[in-house]
Amino acid sequence: MRVGLKPVAILLAAFLMASSAIAVYEYNQSTKPQKEVTAADYYTAYYNEFGIVPITNVNSSFTPPISIYHALQIGLDSLGWNKTSIQGTMVYATLETWAMYTNNTVPAGFSRGYAQNTGDVGSVPPKNYSHTYGSGVVLGYGWEIEVLNSTEIPVSEGGFSGILGNCLVDAMNGQILPTLGIFA
Repeated sequence: MRVGLKPVAILLAAFLMASSAIAVYEYNQSTKPQKEVTAADYYTAYYNEFGIVPITNVNSSFTPPISIYHALQIGLDSLGWNKTSIQGTMVYATLETWAMYTNNTVPAGFSRGYAQNTGDVGSVPPKNYSHTYGSGVVLGYGWEIEVLNSTEIPVSEGGFSGILGNCLVDAMNGQILPTLGIFA
């Protein structure tokens, strides 16, 4: 039995079209934008992981690149907390300004290479959360995450004796910033 060239050509053309269609489909799937993660997604993930509502100094008008709930996940995970161990505590997440000196011109009360709190962010959201650099100092915004013993009471203005753990999460990129322990 002899097969002509016409059926083989039709078969090859069909195979080529099917391969092209599959390639176009796979390309479109790989370049399709992924679902954007929203603040609500971070809230849900945080609450599912830890189950505790934080106390904060800001409202929803503050929108740094790293949201409060994303920062809480990063910070609490880095401190080793989980849904069971965090029960019976109070969690504070406050947006603060920080400074990190990178040269030898460090003012009194600061240490080179460590981020130190320089104040509360205030009541007006910053227009830009980017780091600023100059004269051997980096300035930025960060989420101060504190876990406190819920049975402790304030010992002075803004101070608590029952701090069980704390860290500073950069509000721009989510990195845990090096600190010298309690930096409030």
